[in-house]
Amino acid sequence: MQMMTFTGCAALLRADASLDNRTRTRLLAALKTDGAPPSDTNKPSTPRVYQRREAARLAGRSLRWIDAIARRGLVRRVKLPGNVRAVGIRADDLEKLIESATVTPEVRG
Repeated sequence: MQMMTFTGCAALLRADASLDNRTRTRLLAALKTDGAPPSDTNKPSTPRVYQRREAARLAGRSLRWIDAIARRGLVRRVKLPGNVRAVGIRADDLEKLIESATVTPEVRG
């Protein structure tokens, strides 16, 4: 849409007394993006990645243990395109593993 057309539509929407400000803003955003949702809701969230050393510290284990659980497939390694080595371990996988390994004491009464 050309800028002059958009400006004209914005003026018409401002002149309409039946629209509240939130609706007017939503309509203008839809016009600007050709009806697509705003780009921030369309983006996939990037997963947090822990470096091996940080993952080992959080789990209270060694680097060898982190490598072993990654080989067994309990956590996923993250590799960047074109690289052979992984840059780290996915945070959500490590956090699930730590939560599942947490032992809660029994309450005896």
